[in-house]
Amino acid sequence: MKLKHCTDMFILSKDKRPVNNLGQYSTIDNAATVPYQKFKAARDHGFTISIKLGPIGDTGYSIYCIDCDHCDFKHPVYKWMQSLIDTPQLVELSQSELGAHIFIVKKTTEQFETRFMDFTGQQLEVWTRVRHIVSPSLERIVDVELRECNVAVFDKLMELSDEQERIKAEQYEREREKIYKQHMKKNYSFVRPETDISVFAKSDKRLYEILNSEPEDVDNSATDLALVRKITYYYDTKDIDIVKDVFEHTDWFGKKDEYHLKKFYRPGYLDRLIALS
Repeated sequence: MKLKHCTDMFILSKDKRPVNNLGQYSTIDNAATVPYQKFKAARDHGFTISIKLGPIGDTGYSIYCIDCDHCDFKHPVYKWMQSLIDTPQLVELSQSELGAHIFIVKKTTEQFETRFMDFTGQQLEVWTRVRHIVSPSLERIVDVELRECNVAVFDKLMELSDEQERIKAEQYEREREKIYKQHMKKNYSFVRPETDISVFAKSDKRLYEILNSEPEDVDNSATDLALVRKITYYYDTKDIDIVKDVFEHTDWFGKKDEYHLKKFYRPGYLDRLIALS
């Protein structure tokens, strides 16, 4: 059995957004599935085909993707990753050809969290669920047998991610103590940043995508983290008061429903996002 026989994996999309049977934008769960035999017909009608990440139907397998943005393919990180890849057929250049997708098929239905990692300037995003990827080399990707593929690189990156999270949490705890002492000074007063973050989005494509994401189409926690990372970068601070204020004035925040608003204000949630930034 090959991946192309797993119809639940493939959904109709347009402009990198899921589409339902009526050709309207929809959530990932409500998107139209596309059998392999109808890929060409869908494309002829102006649609694209996306690979839906997460569990593959009732097969007991899941598919994940390592999204490498703006790669320096000569960097040691990529040479190391390449040495762990056992199924090169599941590796492709992204549409821009400046990055790469590495797909992983793993015998599990465990719900892993999406991870963001930075190895000496090389940005990696390990997408695990609530996500779909438009694959430029789809025909080659789906012609792979349904079996475990590229698991070694996935497991190692998840292990390294856990270690990075631990180290960053310890660093942030120390920084937070310093910021708290500054806030306790009698002459401290909060000063709102003068520049709106949307200004930076004019020259930052990824930030623009984050601010204009639809909550139904993306992993909300991963998008929250991506936005917090941009805030700490552009405002050069991990002061939770500033990060929170900037975040609350974004279009992304304005789209949150009641459930995700409660999650955002849950004690420790924003602290954890800052720690990972």
